[in-house]
Amino acid sequence: MHPRTSMRLVLGTLCFSATAFAGAPAKMTVMSSAFAPNAAIPDEYTCTGSDVSPQLTWTNVPVTAKSIAVLVEDPDATHGTKVHWLVTGIDPVTNALARDAGVQRYEGPCPPAGAVHRYHFDVYALDITLPAARDRTQFMTAISGHVVGHGELIGTYQKK
Repeated sequence: MHPRTSMRLVLGTLCFSATAFAGAPAKMTVMSSAFAPNAAIPDEYTCTGSDVSPQLTWTNVPVTAKSIAVLVEDPDATHGTKVHWLVTGIDPVTNALARDAGVQRYEGPCPPAGAVHRYHFDVYALDITLPAARDRTQFMTAISGHVVGHGELIGTYQKK
């Protein structure tokens, strides 16, 4: 193969790869001082405790972000995915929410006794600023095509 042909193939592949991944949201890291990834959420943050939101932090927010949104949901709920917390309009320079942040109503984990449920704490970096969303459907529709970064922390809870 001629060196120029080989170079064109390499450059063409690199250009295609860069184009294919240009629209992918940045990978953000979400953490909590309350629980480790895939670990049990302490009672304090559930309906059997104080029912306050846990502290959350996130990193790697893209510079193109105009707002941050937090969605906490239980995909194991009996009647379909249940939203426990939906916070929108967080300033993109913010990288944490304190314990019991007091922003929009938090409803802690509260599965039926004996059942282990997973709780997804999703943090979205958006290239738009959203007003408060009424529900998950409205939120997901509003953010479609506007997610520039995303991270998730999963915790579990089993009511005794």
